[in-house]
Amino acid sequence: MDVMYVASILSIAALLTGQKEYRTGAEQQTHYLLGRNPLNICYVTGHGSNPFRNPHNRPTASDGVDEPIPGFVSGGPNQSPGDACAKAILPEGTAPMKCYVDEVPSYSTNEIAIYWNSMAVLGMAGFINETQD
Repeated sequence: MDVMYVASILSIAALLTGQKEYRTGAEQQTHYLLGRNPLNICYVTGHGSNPFRNPHNRPTASDGVDEPIPGFVSGGPNQSPGDACAKAILPEGTAPMKCYVDEVPSYSTNEIAIYWNSMAVLGMAGFINETQD
């Protein structure tokens, strides 16, 4: 959410001012979400070459379908994982941006939420105008 919140602010600033530096910043934030990050994971289900696949989401985990519902944004790395799954998998001293577990039980790193998705939509909305020109 924080990454795409910053992307949203930068996208709005780019639209209001026309300054390319803001758009570049928004692009960098979006690249992080889509896989240009320390784990090379796309934090959006069903997208990119290495998307996360096991969101902490009961309907997705129990629907009997291998692929998750596309378009969910993961909570992502959490330097203070709070669930037993992440604590068991992540070694002590793991770098903060690598504190991520793509397992259903890892709610502290892999949960999905509507407000994370809404920030992703808002953050990427600034790019729509340019594609229509």
